[in-house]
Amino acid sequence: MAIIHTQRNRVYSYDRRPDDVLLEIGLLGPAGDGKLLRPVNFPYFPIAAYQEWVDWAVAIADQMAHPIHIVPLNHNDFFDTGRFEPFRQMLANLTEGERAEMRHLAKATCADVLRDCCDGRYSAAANHMPVEPEAVRE
Repeated sequence: MAIIHTQRNRVYSYDRRPDDVLLEIGLLGPAGDGKLLRPVNFPYFPIAAYQEWVDWAVAIADQMAHPIHIVPLNHNDFFDTGRFEPFRQMLANLTEGERAEMRHLAKATCADVLRDCCDGRYSAAANHMPVEPEAVRE
């Protein structure tokens, strides 16, 4: 881990591993009562943005009251921490009809994203992608 010291703060930049896929940016912020602190986490970002976020954190660190953490994550980090356990339990309890509905929605959403893509290589291919008809859904 690299600890980057700025004029009045620090950025903790955790080492990247070959199998990392996502990036978590964490800092502490006020909890509302002015006395306590709470963790503030940004949405997850692709690992390709690692250096961009380290640079951002260094640039704003002196404006923050507490250090900023840049944490690369791999798939196992999510499973080992149990972060997705509620989601996994929800998926495990779906009926077959609900699973079919979710599959259909996921396929249709991906096809829509590809069709609306500005890159012609993807949008042209997407126009020929079959999407399950409404009748297939249960």
